[in-house]
Amino acid sequence: MVSSHECYTIDCSHERFREIPPDVRHLSIVMGGAEEDASINETFHGNVILIMKRFKVENLHTLMIFGCYYRSMANTFGDVFRKAKALRVLRLSTMYYPVDHILHNFSALMHLRYLKLGSEYDKISPPRCISRFYKLIVLDLKDWKGSINLPVDMSNLARLRHFIVSHDETHSKICEVGKLQTLQELRRFEVNREKSGFEIKQLGHLIQLSGSLSICNLEKMQAKEADEVNLLSKNSLKKLTLEWDVQRSQKEPDKEQHILNVLRPHDNLQELCIRGHGGHSCPPWLGSKLSVKNLQSLHLDTVNWTVFPPLGEFWLPKEPGQEYLRSVQGKSFQNLKTLELVGLTRLEKWVHNEKFLLFSLLETFIIRDCPELVELPVSQYASQKFKQDVMIDLFPKMQEVRIADCPKLESLPLIPWTDTLLTVDMKNVGSSLEKLVYSTKSSSSKLLLEIKEDHHLECLDEMVAFHNLSKIHELEVSKSPPLMNKHLHWLTSLKTLKISDSSITLPLLGGPDDEKDTLALERLEIKNCSANGKELTQFLLQLPKLSFFRMSSCQNVTSMGVMALLATAEPTSMPSSSTSSNETGSQLQIEEVGDEVGLLLFPKHLTVSLRELQITMNPGLSLLASLPPENNSRPGGLHNLHSLQTLFIRGCPKLLSAYSSSSSYCFPFPSTLDSLRIEDVEDMHTFAPLSNLTSLTYLFIENCGKDLRGEGLWTFFTQGCLTRLCVYRSPNFFDNLVPHQQEELPAYCKIEMLRTDDIAGVLVTPICRLFSSSLNVLGLCSNKEIVSFTKEQEKALELITSLQDLCFFHNEKLQSLPADLRGLNNLRILEILRCSAIRSLPKNAFPNSLQKINVDRRCSEELQHHCIMLEGVTVNIDRPVNTNL
Repeated sequence: MVSSHECYTIDCSHERFREIPPDVRHLSIVMGGAEEDASINETFHGNVILIMKRFKVENLHTLMIFGCYYRSMANTFGDVFRKAKALRVLRLSTMYYPVDHILHNFSALMHLRYLKLGSEYDKISPPRCISRFYKLIVLDLKDWKGSINLPVDMSNLARLRHFIVSHDETHSKICEVGKLQTLQELRRFEVNREKSGFEIKQLGHLIQLSGSLSICNLEKMQAKEADEVNLLSKNSLKKLTLEWDVQRSQKEPDKEQHILNVLRPHDNLQELCIRGHGGHSCPPWLGSKLSVKNLQSLHLDTVNWTVFPPLGEFWLPKEPGQEYLRSVQGKSFQNLKTLELVGLTRLEKWVHNEKFLLFSLLETFIIRDCPELVELPVSQYASQKFKQDVMIDLFPKMQEVRIADCPKLESLPLIPWTDTLLTVDMKNVGSSLEKLVYSTKSSSSKLLLEIKEDHHLECLDEMVAFHNLSKIHELEVSKSPPLMNKHLHWLTSLKTLKISDSSITLPLLGGPDDEKDTLALERLEIKNCSANGKELTQFLLQLPKLSFFRMSSCQNVTSMGVMALLATAEPTSMPSSSTSSNETGSQLQIEEVGDEVGLLLFPKHLTVSLRELQITMNPGLSLLASLPPENNSRPGGLHNLHSLQTLFIRGCPKLLSAYSSSSSYCFPFPSTLDSLRIEDVEDMHTFAPLSNLTSLTYLFIENCGKDLRGEGLWTFFTQGCLTRLCVYRSPNFFDNLVPHQQEELPAYCKIEMLRTDDIAGVLVTPICRLFSSSLNVLGLCSNKEIVSFTKEQEKALELITSLQDLCFFHNEKLQSLPADLRGLNNLRILEILRCSAIRSLPKNAFPNSLQKINVDRRCSEELQHHCIMLEGVTVNIDRPVNTNL
């Protein structure tokens, strides 16, 4: 029992630290937030010394430090806790330095019962002196990201009960593990991993195992050694894995059969996995003399059996053209919830035995890599006999089904065949199914369906129970037969539809005002679709709530515009008196397209609902030119999409061909745009077509003509709303961006974030002076030529005194950073990502304001080490920000 007055917490995010009472025995230090306040780093040492004035560190029993800390802070801890030799509980997380930097006397902590160490730096290993802590009960290395090389004498920890790790491999490194007789879990033991200390007899002493035990490399075990494992006495064991190397060149069936027969677990085992066994049948304790009938999970992987456990009828080939039944009859599993069968290469049929309801509790069923399999118990759901007998329910609690690499398995029920199913995942099943994923576990339920290219399906009804999909929110189909209107109208909750390498077959419907013929879709994504512009226009007429539309590689769509108002449309013929008004409206809109089957027109209702539009990889696509009002029978541009806020264009070189001159009556895009990204659009010599985008806050330009210059954007930068700018593969963009008459005059710029590969174009005095008071984030990215910075470029960079985040990203040849960044007195974050040629940091080059350095593992080890050893900053490795905003 611990008294509350003996516990104390220091929160370093608070400005003022309170003095620690002298009778405190259990201390927690929370570092969260310290990295965000540079003043904390400057005064931390003095504050800690002050609050511990009357505190007796030598009486401390518990020390827990949470969060990241600077190297200087680690040194402070080392000074303060030098006399803390009575610790029972120690928790040090997110270390970038060896533990003795924080606790100089770490090796002397002989009273430790609980030790948790975490490291973010993969170049340091856990301290070797861990094996001296003879009283240790819990060792937690789960958050250790670096390599874990255990001490050879790890077995000295005779009282150790819990060794918590993130990878099973770590447990397999414990030499003479049998000496840890109180150990509760051994997630992996490799027989004869080394010449000594890894004999199978080591397991015989671990009688207190209560979690999981995995015994691997059983092919190295001798038959006479099987009894030494003493599995039957481990009556608290919950999970057992018995594994032979599936890649071994030779098998010894008789020896392996004997070993498996002897390795009998206790009767109340919950989970069992047998992998790679080369014997001829399941052991008696799993078959004819079933003792583990309370199993909840059974996993059989790459076993060469001719006799299987009581799981129904297993049919195996006897001779070419013949089959024989081999499965145990009699006792059955009573609590089986999970069944996984993998690599049963001879299995042809697995059918249900009507005498037993074997699967009444089964929730998860997985089968993989069974190349000869043609029938499963679930196949009976597809049979006519089963459909007539509605009383039969083989899997009343089935929630998850996963089937993969069973190319001969053709007979499957429609998915989903029951309401209990939460997840279905199938890959390479039968001759038609490439991939099927059905999930209702998350708040956004979905069905993904990908059909093989040489499929024989005529209709999706042969595979999908659309009438059971009224609750799914997302449908994705690929390479499938046409998606038809009758399918979609079952999906009353559908919000997102993705179609790739497929087509849509839809009759002409009433349009957006006819509720019975509309869909509630909010997001539509189409890729490699064979539909032409006229067909897609017809589909869009049924989507009154569409807010997101993505179209990619639809080569039959050649031009694009927005429908003219109905009031100005003149039909080619009068509709019959029996035609409804809604049908008339739809026909009028469709007839506006005329014979231009490649023309995609956005219906008028999308001018108030569509928020985001993405058009990619359509090289023949162009926008219709906008003509004066007297010619408004021809719709053009996208400027009438008044609700559009985000537009992304990529790989459409001809898109703005009609706007390359002044012949177009108005602008191609609506003035409501907030975000615009344009890539690979040819012949953009000027930004004049974009000059109406006064609401734009984000602009991304890449490879839109070598002659494209930023002239005309001066008002965007100084008077508009633009705050984020990305410019790539546009070498002349920054030329003359600042008018000559403004070069020496102060100008107020609103740009806060800039990312570009044109380092030479940006790091010049006029541009840097323009950004001097507004720019917070600068990314110098993806430049393939720069090796170092010139003095003129470094001097220009120092003008951007507002800079807080400086990023160098994917500059392959860059060998050094700017020599002096101390003039950037607001700089807080430095990021060096994918710059493999940089080997070190410049000396005394950083301002006192710098708090954090982000480095990824694609940078050199020398640079990572230099960053780690830098005092006064927090270093994050492999935590880059989004450099492609």
